[in-house]
Amino acid sequence: MLANSAMPGLIKIGRTARSPAERALELSGATGLPTPFIVVYQQMFADCAAAEQFVHTHLAQRGFRVSENREFFNVPPNEAARAISRAPGAVDEPDHAHSSAAPDRELAIERHTSVWRATFDDAVDSYYGLGDILLDHAHAFALFRQAAALGGLP
Repeated sequence: MLANSAMPGLIKIGRTARSPAERALELSGATGLPTPFIVVYQQMFADCAAAEQFVHTHLAQRGFRVSENREFFNVPPNEAARAISRAPGAVDEPDHAHSSAAPDRELAIERHTSVWRATFDDAVDSYYGLGDILLDHAHAFALFRQAAALGGLP
């Protein structure tokens, strides 16, 4: 799931055989775009074509698809992430629950998540103008980039 501050409200959802960051850089190289794409969310699937079709169909049925022959959706990022997480065949990290280091690993993950989570939550608030935060897409995308740089949203 990619976003671009030059296209507020639009999310690009697609598949790639390369890394999402590499794909974002490739798309950002187009001379018609004033700002780069950023990776907002990613998920690996055993069958990425089937997962993409599921997500596109689900979002199109809900009226979010901008154009039938494009991968752009006018959908809140959290709604798009939920659609992606519902697609069948997600490939997760190996289960380390039986490892003796599992509690330490879970604590490290929790600490790591807290480092970028507040920045990400601020970005979402800014993107939608939630609470007492004014809607500011440029600021939201800067915060999304910061959260990514802090290790969130691989």
